[in-house]
Amino acid sequence: MRQSKVWRTLRGVLSLAVALSLVAWVIVRSGIEPVKVLATVDGRFFFAAFLLYGVGFLSASWRWFLLLGHIRVHLPFLTVLRLALIGLFFNLLVPGGVGGDLIKMVYMRRESGDRYPQALLTVLLDRVLGLAGLLLVAVLSVAWNLPMIVNGPPQLRALMMVVAGSSVVGLLAGLCFLLWPWISRWVGRWKKKAESLLPTNLLSIVGKLGDALDLLRAAPGKLLGLIVLSTVGHLTAAVGVYLIAKGTGDPFPLGFAPCLLATQLSNLVAAVPLTPGGLGGRDLIMSLLLGAAGAPAVLAGSVPVLVTVCLVSWSLLGGLALLWERGAGVSAGMATETPKDS
Repeated sequence: MRQSKVWRTLRGVLSLAVALSLVAWVIVRSGIEPVKVLATVDGRFFFAAFLLYGVGFLSASWRWFLLLGHIRVHLPFLTVLRLALIGLFFNLLVPGGVGGDLIKMVYMRRESGDRYPQALLTVLLDRVLGLAGLLLVAVLSVAWNLPMIVNGPPQLRALMMVVAGSSVVGLLAGLCFLLWPWISRWVGRWKKKAESLLPTNLLSIVGKLGDALDLLRAAPGKLLGLIVLSTVGHLTAAVGVYLIAKGTGDPFPLGFAPCLLATQLSNLVAAVPLTPGGLGGRDLIMSLLLGAAGAPAVLAGSVPVLVTVCLVSWSLLGGLALLWERGAGVSAGMATETPKDS
């Protein structure tokens, strides 16, 4: 146990060191002075971008709220928002975005009562829906910027392989979701054998997860709406990057299309659990893509740094939600509905 704790600590320190090293490399490579960048950026553009990132976060929270309600886990939106903020804060502490998901799972055990298996599934499904929206916008941004990619440096084509690989994984996950009724029948053939090998509690959880998936699969319109909410969040982030670039004070030679591509691909790389909250990796990829699109070195380095300031600021606001949670020491109640027998 002690060795495991030491290893987790070392891994966290190492991932943070990698993140800071990547940020430092972007700063040194572009020759910018972060303090000067923060002092000279147009406050109106920066504040508008900050608000847009907040809109994206609210749309993601609303998506999770709707998902919970659809599978009959009824929590007040403010409770969902509070848990989402706490998860956002923990994204800074654990590589990728998995830290926030793990902490939301922990808090959901207290909030959701006997509907915890279904609530647990919503955390995973919400992550999948977020990635689905990200991949959809990423594919569209690649198509929009195809001439630049074909004529650009090899690094751009390598990133396209990341998009292609992620799209294949997403397609397979979607097929598994659609074919779950057939898969469940196949699994049912082994039910008796599984009952003799697996704990009863685990089998009960698997059954509840299957019921929750059936509820979501039975409402394709609502599922499409959730994916649309996901794309809205990713598009607002791209607009935020565009506004930050406009507000740097330097001549801005780019249109919205390269900013859209840089935002989606950098976020896709940031989703890989390598550094806390994707810090460093996002900065590096965004800087490379903006530079490949023709942005001056100073601009290509300033924009990722300012985006990181926005994201970290919102994560620290999530820390305030955590402080309130611990100070209040209370839990919002919830109502549940027992699923009707089909």
